[in-house]
Amino acid sequence: MTTEAGRLAALEEEVRRLREINKVLIGRVEREMDPAASSAFSLFYNTVTVDSNVTHRTTTLTNLARRLMQEIGERKEAETALLEAKAAAEQANESKTNFLAAISHDLRQPLHAARLFLAEAAETTAPARVRALRSQIEFALDAMDDMLESLLDMSRMDAGSWRIDPESFALGPLLARLTDEFQPEAVAAGLRLRHVATRAMVHTDRRLLERIVRNLIGNALRYTVSGGIVLGARRRNGALRIDVVDTGIGIPREQWQIIFQEFHQLAVPTRQHGKGLGLGLAIVDRAARLIGAQIDVFSEPGRGSRFSITVPRVEHVGQPASAAGPVLSDAAALERRIVLLVEDDAAARAGMASLLRSWQCDVLEADGTGQALARVAAQGRGPDVIIADFQLHGTDCGTTTVRAVRTHTARDVPALIVSGDQSQGLRAAARETGAMFLVKPVPPSKLRATLNYLLSKVDSSQ
Repeated sequence: MTTEAGRLAALEEEVRRLREINKVLIGRVEREMDPAASSAFSLFYNTVTVDSNVTHRTTTLTNLARRLMQEIGERKEAETALLEAKAAAEQANESKTNFLAAISHDLRQPLHAARLFLAEAAETTAPARVRALRSQIEFALDAMDDMLESLLDMSRMDAGSWRIDPESFALGPLLARLTDEFQPEAVAAGLRLRHVATRAMVHTDRRLLERIVRNLIGNALRYTVSGGIVLGARRRNGALRIDVVDTGIGIPREQWQIIFQEFHQLAVPTRQHGKGLGLGLAIVDRAARLIGAQIDVFSEPGRGSRFSITVPRVEHVGQPASAAGPVLSDAAALERRIVLLVEDDAAARAGMASLLRSWQCDVLEADGTGQALARVAAQGRGPDVIIADFQLHGTDCGTTTVRAVRTHTARDVPALIVSGDQSQGLRAAARETGAMFLVKPVPPSKLRATLNYLLSKVDSSQ
């Protein structure tokens, strides 16, 4: 027991001594941490503490300065972008004002002329003068139709609503089809229009390329007085250059670039005044930029012009395009030809039927596929040509009528599809049926020339 008591006493003494040492150390630390103390340890500790604080605050200020400079830079960029957007908006507003002023004037001109001619026609009984006035009215309405179509195209392209869909396809059939499409107009103008067959394949947006070539052909027809137009294609450094060459009036070199500006028209006496807004080549330029194609022009006044568009070429070899068929002149007779007219709008059908009968055609009128088949069966023989509106009652459509009549007559009756909707889907549907396509309102002169052309192809094959 004595030994255990001694050990316990020794331990208690050790604990007491440790507590005293701990008390002395804590007291010293507290004194040394007093900012008012002047010992060396205190000065050293305070210096380290101040330096650490300064470093921390410097880092904080540096980060704040960096963030501030970044925000200033972002605000400057935003301000620059706003200024650029404001300038672009002001320019677009000015362009829009000029655009509206131009179309307001140019659209009113043919409308004003048509009204004057109609007023005179109501007061005139001389047959020769009535025919002349009718021709003038048709010309004015044709001009308005061309202008509206150009404006719609420009609007879609500027709005960015024209979806770009590149694909690989054979160029030959496209050139052949456009040659067929414009052949009636070329014949009516006394011009030759042909294309050079090609096996080339291209990779681009089919719709926009077609729009470009169509506008170039229309432009060539407008400014060509005699001779003709040739479509062709040449290989150029892995690409394909599509050419539209005419024997027209030509363009001075100083105008080669400005002809692609809106509303620019060549001031020449041979041009048909009042036709178009001068947007055809502006649309070509916009469409070419949308598909990344290059447009070139070479021309000599008095000797003609060559407009070219260069697009990517692919190596796959397609089938050669067929040559354009022969055509009849506008004087070719339509008398006694049986025309099946399919139109569900009674007023439009009556107007078209009256016009066709004035050309001495025998007209079978129908409002849809069922009635068309009944009219053909009652006639006893098939029609010579079909004119059908695309959209009929319900799900019925003109292409359905064409197929049904051809099946019923066991004959590939030539057909023309007409519609107020000029979307590419409708054009493609007409092509698949083997029919031509015209956009409403159809100018009578173009309708007659197209009918003559369709019938001439049948006559030449018999």
